[in-house]
Amino acid sequence: MSHIVHDIGVAKQIGLYGDAIEAGPNLRWLIMPGTPGFVDASKVPTEIVGQSEHAWENVLRVLFKSGHVCR
Repeated sequence: MSHIVHDIGVAKQIGLYGDAIEAGPNLRWLIMPGTPGFVDASKVPTEIVGQSEHAWENVLRVLFKSGHVCR
């Protein structure tokens, strides 16, 4: 069974893990470990609202890139 990594370049800024991995064929499981609340690690919002907005934007970016959500 092969898995597909969906990288949007956020997680690698803070650790050695990918943004998302899609489980093998016909399963349609998309696992996103610890989606951070920023786009650029050098510009992390100081308030929770900004971090939350960035985290959800990152989730949507991964969903769009993986084809789980259409625009």
